[in-house]
Amino acid sequence: MRIKSTIKKLFICIIFFHFFSDINAQNSNNTYKLKTAASYFPDWKEVNSQNIKWYSLSVPENWESSNSNKTIKLAVAVLPCFKKSSKNAVHISGGPGGWCIGPIKKWLNHPLRNEANIILVDLRGTGFSEPSLCPKLGKDILQVLAENNSTTTDINQIVNVSEQCKNDLIEKGIDIKAYNSLNISKDLHALKESLGINKWFVYGVSYGTYITQVYSGQFPNDFEGIILDSPINNIHEYYKNNTSNYISSLNTLFKESKQKFPDLESKYYSVINKLNKKGIEVNVDKTIVQTGKFTYNADDFKIIIHQSLYNKQLIELVPLIINSFYKEDKFILANLVDAFSEALKRDFGTYYCVSCNDGFTDKSIADYDQNTAAFKKNKRGILFYRSDLSICEKWEIGAQKINDSTQKNNQIKTLIFAGKYDPITPLNNGKELAKKYKKSFLFEMPYGHATSFSKAGKSIVESFISRPDKKPEIKEELSQIKFISNIKYNGGISKLAKSLNKPVLLYISPLIIAIIVVLGTFLYCIFSIFRGKNKNLKVLKYLFIVNSSLGMVIVFGFIWAVFQTSNYNLFILLFGLPEKYNFLFILNYIFIGTTIINLLYLLVRIKLIPNLEVVFSTAFSYILIIIYLFHWGIV
Repeated sequence: MRIKSTIKKLFICIIFFHFFSDINAQNSNNTYKLKTAASYFPDWKEVNSQNIKWYSLSVPENWESSNSNKTIKLAVAVLPCFKKSSKNAVHISGGPGGWCIGPIKKWLNHPLRNEANIILVDLRGTGFSEPSLCPKLGKDILQVLAENNSTTTDINQIVNVSEQCKNDLIEKGIDIKAYNSLNISKDLHALKESLGINKWFVYGVSYGTYITQVYSGQFPNDFEGIILDSPINNIHEYYKNNTSNYISSLNTLFKESKQKFPDLESKYYSVINKLNKKGIEVNVDKTIVQTGKFTYNADDFKIIIHQSLYNKQLIELVPLIINSFYKEDKFILANLVDAFSEALKRDFGTYYCVSCNDGFTDKSIADYDQNTAAFKKNKRGILFYRSDLSICEKWEIGAQKINDSTQKNNQIKTLIFAGKYDPITPLNNGKELAKKYKKSFLFEMPYGHATSFSKAGKSIVESFISRPDKKPEIKEELSQIKFISNIKYNGGISKLAKSLNKPVLLYISPLIIAIIVVLGTFLYCIFSIFRGKNKNLKVLKYLFIVNSSLGMVIVFGFIWAVFQTSNYNLFILLFGLPEKYNFLFILNYIFIGTTIINLLYLLVRIKLIPNLEVVFSTAFSYILIIIYLFHWGIV
């Protein structure tokens, strides 16, 4: 009996062993581990003084695969609330492929930190997460756009450079089908669990709104509330209606700006016709384009205008941008290449993987082309988005079937932002989503894309997090778009602004020394005249007082004008300065004239002037200021 009992116990143990082994085998692929990490910005004092907690989270590369044990790492940053709070808000960036932790500065003093801890995570394949997928591909795409090719040639070349990205990813053993919104939603759930959070607010922007919707469908109990800024309503309409959405935004622009720019629509289509016949070549920095040349064609022009409609400050300048193309102002067009090259800084491998895995079907290209064909005057759609579809076809990855689970999550408290000028996720998307989410608050913003980052938008977000069951207050005025027209055009202002934004001490130190000398000369001459010393040099002293005053007014005046203008609308500096600063440009020429008079007087009276080395150092300082003005191109 004892032997039978022992065998029976052993048999039960074996069953339990196999049972738990099976469980462990099934769950081995679903384990994840959160580790503390060093600051992702080790040399950035402003960030590291904020008591930010840094993490890295290991998760399966493919949550759906039962055979793979491969893991990837997600970079995480937790910005603590300014006051003790149990609320948490995780931000999901757009793109897809956009960085979340990289632009951390905009979150340091965000009003949202008055109500909740902010969690930033670089989604799989992006930013500081490992691996990042082809972060340099954007630069290769810019090289293609820089050439004066036909639309078909540009698309084929973009497909070719992206194919190299795909081959590199596969060679590294990266599963390109694993980078999709379904897997990202499981990453987010794992992060919430690892941080010990019960429920949190999920704040999605642009493509991040689709990821948020997939996530809320999979794990509705994770959510305390949702913020959807510039939302995607139907992923299969994202590319299909791309051209019609853009034209709708353009028509809004033409209508709203008609009083100041009555012929803007005709100029827009005139530019397209001109550029289809002959491109405009401009010189650019070789760090941006290897050849130092960028040739605009009609496709490039449409991409520039499309991207400009995202940003409130750029919307105000779109009429001037169209006029710059119409007049073929090469200096301003060169500045635009520099400004818009920033839009291509994302992890493009992730962009293509997620876009294709989520939204590409056998009908996508035909649907896109059919929509585009309806707008003959526009001469095709936006090349950048049409090339996406060709890449999806070439990469042979397409949309996975995800059940529409709106019925599961339509009771989650939701805040929705939709922009009047938004060319990619139009106002109607917000209206449609507001019908689906029964407890939602829709704010129709008078701007473009990602409007929750406006001053008014930030206050609305803060109010929603504070009381998600109550319609948020608008504490800041929703100022309307004010189209800018009164500009003193000057290409040198943008060069001056770059020097001030990232000053190089070796480059700027001669100017600083010159200003100190000029200021010292001014004070000495005033003091000397007041004391009645060296009356024989009275004329020279007056000349120095006048010239020193002009030099200081010009240098400090331009610096002040640049800072004031950038505070109002940074992008004005691409064109010049508001006309109220015209007097500074006039003073430039007066200063050059008085400097010449000073030099001539010195040469005539040279024998009567003591301390010549001091006097000529002042004269040289005037010349040095003029050299800087010419170098920047302000004169």
